[in-house]
Amino acid sequence: MKFYAYKPTADGREPVGGSNRLLFELKTKAGALRHAVKWLGPQFRLFMYTNFYDEKTWREIGASSAERRANWPKAKTEVDTVASGELLTYIVNDQELYRLQQTVERNLMKFRAKGTYLHSRAVDGYAPLVEAGAKKYVREFGGTWHTMFDVPTRRDVAEELARLFAVEAELGNMDHLLPAKGRKANAGGGWQHRVFGPGQLETFAIKCGTKWLHYAGSYTVYTPSGETTVGVEGRLPMKAKYADDPKGDLYGDIVEDVGYFLDENPELWEDED
Repeated sequence: MKFYAYKPTADGREPVGGSNRLLFELKTKAGALRHAVKWLGPQFRLFMYTNFYDEKTWREIGASSAERRANWPKAKTEVDTVASGELLTYIVNDQELYRLQQTVERNLMKFRAKGTYLHSRAVDGYAPLVEAGAKKYVREFGGTWHTMFDVPTRRDVAEELARLFAVEAELGNMDHLLPAKGRKANAGGGWQHRVFGPGQLETFAIKCGTKWLHYAGSYTVYTPSGETTVGVEGRLPMKAKYADDPKGDLYGDIVEDVGYFLDENPELWEDED
């Protein structure tokens, strides 16, 4: 990867000549940022490019914190209600973003269950989803995501998503996102999940890393019209209790994780109309 960095002059301009300017190649952006700090100090601007003579291939990827603060525009407080409504509609109707939304709401339900839920925390929790939605929207329709959907507008979308979540959670429509206590495999190996119905983990293989345990196998879901076997895979944080596993914790945790996977991918097992 090719990079160019420079240390701005006192009036914020790009310097002329060879001093306080760098052209270099590194494998990662993080490494380029460290390189710029090492040779230019805390004040710098950093760009990545593929063709030095083609401005279209240039992209700014970093600046020192002081430089970013100096270039921040004054806060805008007015919400673009049209853009806000457009982005909200796009997010709730996109399948890829829906999966991310389910992850956010599963975490929020855990806070509700513990009695530590706060609306402000929920709004912050939706912020990554809204940003991902804004970026995906402009990739599909064109534009600049942070200009088309500025901070007040994105904040408004997050506020609305948090409000909708609170209403649905109060009605009990989010209860399926809660992990049920004591939900483990029975003596026969079967397991009853609150949403997708009974089933059984047939076979699985595991691969242990230092932080994650990866698993892959097959799961049979019992439906009114018969059995459906689907391939499943995922990963779990490594736990010391998996070493001997006297209580079948590994099996139970894998089955619970598979349950979430099947809930979010009903097309793999649901009966056709």
